[in-house]
Amino acid sequence: MQHKTRDLIGVVETADRLGVSPRTVYRYLNDRKLPIPYQKIGGRVVMFREDLDNFITENKGNNLIKAVRNRNKKAK
Repeated sequence: MQHKTRDLIGVVETADRLGVSPRTVYRYLNDRKLPIPYQKIGGRVVMFREDLDNFITENKGNNLIKAVRNRNKKAK
């Protein structure tokens, strides 16, 4: 499936959808705790909406940040 530019979302929208601050999203991406691929375009961090939607769907009903933390514990 080809992604289109309009399918890109930034950190602020990602944070809003996850219920965390943009700073938390940056930290989790930097620490590789959030399993969502991202790119830096012109200094702006963006990711595909579909990837975020899939993560949210896979963890529906769970506290998303708790899901991120649990995922990292299992990987160790």
